[in-house]
This record gives sequence, structure tokens and C-alpha cells, in this order.
Amino acid sequence: MEKAEDILPEVLKNIVVQQRELPPLECGAARWVGSWDPGVTFCMGAMHMNAAGVLGRCPEARKAEIRARVESERKRLAGPLAVLALKGGVGFSGFDWSRNESAAKALGAMRRFSEGRPPISGVLLTGPTGLGKTRLLLASHFALLEAGVNSEYVTSPALRRLFRDASSFTEEVAETARGQLDRLVYASAVHADDLGDVEDDQRARGQFTEGIKDLLDRSRAVWAFAVNLSSEEAERHPDLSGKVVSRMQYGAEIVPMEGSDYRLSTATVLR
Repeated sequence: MEKAEDILPEVLKNIVVQQRELPPLECGAARWVGSWDPGVTFCMGAMHMNAAGVLGRCPEARKAEIRARVESERKRLAGPLAVLALKGGVGFSGFDWSRNESAAKALGAMRRFSEGRPPISGVLLTGPTGLGKTRLLLASHFALLEAGVNSEYVTSPALRRLFRDASSFTEEVAETARGQLDRLVYASAVHADDLGDVEDDQRARGQFTEGIKDLLDRSRAVWAFAVNLSSEEAERHPDLSGKVVSRMQYGAEIVPMEGSDYRLSTATVLR
């Protein structure tokens, strides 16, 4: 058998001593303790190896990474998740698909999107506010994360800040924003919510449009969009324009949603 000091760099030799006294591994592989037995798979922490080389990621380490990412996103999105938890629950099960035909179609489109490993075609949900579009996007986002797919969720205000900060003269601010935008470029799936969120918004008219157009052109991800506008209204909105909307529509399932704002049904009118 080959000895550890003959085949491993110093940083991995130190693992040997730590491995000897530990309990059996949950991943089913053997602990490496200084020698390679032919035909035996050893766990090196993040990777599985045998005498021939690297076999792949340790499944238990991968599960731990997924749990950490899901928990991180739950903390980041605690506000909207708390609101949804009070209004039917978080996830697809909290969405009222029976309200009309368009709701059922929207649910079906987002379920298909979330079942991709990764998704292969996009979704564009259009229509007035308060129809459950955010709930569907968040449900899809967490379903993909829990399946190990590199998913991102971002809102229009967050994108606006990132585009602004990416042009900052403060290098640290600009680098941070560009790094966050790169996450949207290299993700497998992106859920973009509330695009065109403010009616007749004239702020930094060209910056957002140019930024989202460039982002969509560079991104490797498949996108699911939610807009509080019809397709025609989106084309006229200063944040979007026809060039951006055409990219959002390309290869996507487009679902025009109908109905009244569910928030109105929760209000109490005092007379």
C-alpha cells in the first residue's frame, strides 16, 4: 500500500491523524487513514476518492451545503416569508389556484419551472398586484434550492441598487455590487420579482433598462419573471421597454393573471 506522505500534500497529511478516532461516516465511504486499499472509496471531507483519483463530491457534504444555503436565504427573505406564512403558508400549497383559470395556469407554469434540474424554459407572470406572483416565485426558488439547484431571487428595487452601486466611484462598493450581479449571471435559475414595480417611474430612466438588458444577455440562468403589468404596459414602462420585454418573453411560458388584489379582502372598512 502507498503511504500518505508519498502521495498527498502537507495540508491533507494532517487529515490522517484527525480521521483515525472519528465515528463511521454517514456517507458510507471509508475514512482515509494513510493508505489506499484497491477498490475502496474514501471520504476526504468534501470529496470522495479512491486509488485512481477523485470520484466526486461527498453527498453528505453536499447536503450540508444545501441546508446552509436554504437557511441563509430564509434569513435574507424573512420579511416576505413571514407575510406569506400568515396568508396561507409558504410554498405552492399556500397558493389559491382555484380562484380562476389563470391562477391554475400560473401555478402549473411555476411548478414545471421548479421541477427542472435545472429549469430549461422561462416563465413570465403578468397582471395586477396581489395575485400571488411573489408567492409562486418564492415557492419555486426554495424548491430549487432544496433540490441543490443554484437559484437566486431578486426584486426590482434590489436590482436598481446593484446597477447604481456597480457604477460607484468607491471601488469597494462597486466590487460588491458587481459580485452580486455575477451571482445572477452564473446561477442556474433566477426569479426576478416586481419588475416595473412603480407606475410612471422616471428615476434613472436609462440605467435600469440598460442594466437589465445587459444582465439578461450575459446570464446563463433560466429566468422566471413577475411583473405587475400587462405585456403591453411593460413595453411602455421606462424600466423595461420593448427590448427588455422581448428578452423576458423569449422561450418562456407567458401567463397573464387576472383577478382582484387579495390584500383588499383582508382589509376592514370602518363606517
